[in-house]
Amino acid sequence: MRFAREVTAAVGAPIVIWLIGWSHEYVFDAAIAVVALLAVYEFLDLGKHKGYDVPMVLCMIITLIIIAAFVIEPLSVDLGMSRRCCSSPRRTSSPAARSRTRCRRAPWPFWPRPTWACSAAR
Repeated sequence: MRFAREVTAAVGAPIVIWLIGWSHEYVFDAAIAVVALLAVYEFLDLGKHKGYDVPMVLCMIITLIIIAAFVIEPLSVDLGMSRRCCSSPRRTSSPAARSRTRCRRAPWPFWPRPTWACSAAR
């Protein structure tokens, strides 16, 4: 077919625009997971054809775990279960109370913290 790329773009562009702009966040996350799994599969398949013995299922499971960590982390912050620095809102005007709620230094390798990480505690 001579115009295969154009036809694919004409059909796929509205779907991608809807997915980015108006779909539910879990639909967007699922689409990202599918694209990531297809990319990992293609990459590992290229290695397999070159003669490398790659555990495809294990690599795909690890990819899903990494994606799940990005999906679950905002939920844990919203529910107040995050142990990250300054995850709870600071709604106090007292300097003494603010000094008690300052973030503690995280152990290496997470220290030094970026300056924006504890801006709510200042």
